[in-house]
Amino acid sequence: MNIGTIKGGTKINIIPGTCEAEVDVRLPLGISWPEFEKQLDERLRKVDPSIKWEHIKPPSALFPASYTSTEESILKVMYSNAATVMGEKPLLGFTPGGNDCRYYRTRGVPSVVFGPTVFNEAAADEYTLVEDIIKVTKVHTGTIMD
Repeated sequence: MNIGTIKGGTKINIIPGTCEAEVDVRLPLGISWPEFEKQLDERLRKVDPSIKWEHIKPPSALFPASYTSTEESILKVMYSNAATVMGEKPLLGFTPGGNDCRYYRTRGVPSVVFGPTVFNEAAADEYTLVEDIIKVTKVHTGTIMD
């Protein structure tokens, strides 16, 4: 969860009558949107039954959190190619944001993400290195061929 904005009050010495917050939520494996909404509602009601909240679901909410098992051949082949091309074993991890793998996994197609290092991701002056793009292209090509 990330509280992106908080708005409330009119002056520093006056207790605000209302407060508004915008929160970006990325659900982990094993929690569905209906379950999250229920838990959030219950917890907010315990704090103050008059709290009102609205949930605007992003398009990614149509897809549950997912992953590809480390036992899948696509991951093993990509991992081997990445280790060879990059000169070191890649770290395996989860991506908190949405990516195209969600479209494949919901249809039973194992898939993985492998890309270049991104500097200043989602910020001003985001960039990557040309040599990283070349190496990633080699890993993808080798994985396709294998």
